[in-house]
Amino acid sequence: EVVKYGLIKNKFLFSLLKNNPQKIMLMNKNLIEDVIFESIKTKGEIVSIDEKENGIRALLNFGHTFGHAIEAYEKYEKILHGEAVAKGMFIASKISYLEGHISQKYLNTIKDLLDTYSFDLSVSQYQYKDLKPFIFRDKKVRSGRLNLVLLCGPSKAIIASSFNSKNLKKSLAI
Repeated sequence: EVVKYGLIKNKFLFSLLKNNPQKIMLMNKNLIEDVIFESIKTKGEIVSIDEKENGIRALLNFGHTFGHAIEAYEKYEKILHGEAVAKGMFIASKISYLEGHISQKYLNTIKDLLDTYSFDLSVSQYQYKDLKPFIFRDKKVRSGRLNLVLLCGPSKAIIASSFNSKNLKKSLAI
């Protein structure tokens, strides 16, 4: 969740996570307090703007569309929620790249950050055809159209209702 806040909105949190992984993993008290504070602040800012999830609050679902699909496909048995969401954030980041919203360099930075915190980002075991039924049951489907939370730059996310559906498939293959 804290990585998500850094990716979607909070540059300072992203910087903390990127520049202090060893101290954070060793639970350095001051850094952990900063990470928690920045995470709560980010979520609070978003929720206070959109209490009913009619707009910007959907950004909090970054990675969850694909993470929930992976969890459901695995029958909620073989993968923890955080691991599934980390895979989902990486899938959404790859789609962001394929859609031209972020650079290859930034995609690599995201991968490096998730790798640094020991997330397993492998998705080759999932086929789009197997995940598709779960993806389209997501709460961000409106009028039969999937809305994705994608990145459009460092600590900037958007809700995209228009994207090339082939990039959904490609994101699982690369």
